Amino acid sequence: MSKKLLPLPDVSEMLSVPYSRLRSAVREGRVGALRSENGVLCIPEDFLSFQDGSWTLVDGLSGTLTVLQDAGMDLVQATTWLLEGDDTFVGRPIDALKQGRKKQVNSYARSLAF
Repeated sequence: MSKKLLPLPDVSEMLSVPYSRLRSAVREGRVGALRSENGVLCIPEDFLSFQDGSWTLVDGLSGTLTVLQDAGMDLVQATTWLLEGDDTFVGRPIDALKQGRKKQVNSYARSLAF
């Protein structure tokens, strides 16, 4: 797992979106975020993709976060699961999303309901 966490202001600049819009997306659970060691709210670098000369969020990220939260995870748990997976998911779920396998990831995420 890339342990690099990017502060929200940096990510809003990279994505060319207003900070308030990005912060709302995090608050609403559409974008995963974690706190850095010094308490700053950050987005994992792994949630970003550089395509065609610009930064975007990984395709399918928001929908997968919704599925995970519907399965009973809070946003931190869902974010962590995407970055680390578990013993039964082969590889990291975020890598599978980056490879376009969102159907597989979401199907697995639905089975995690607790």
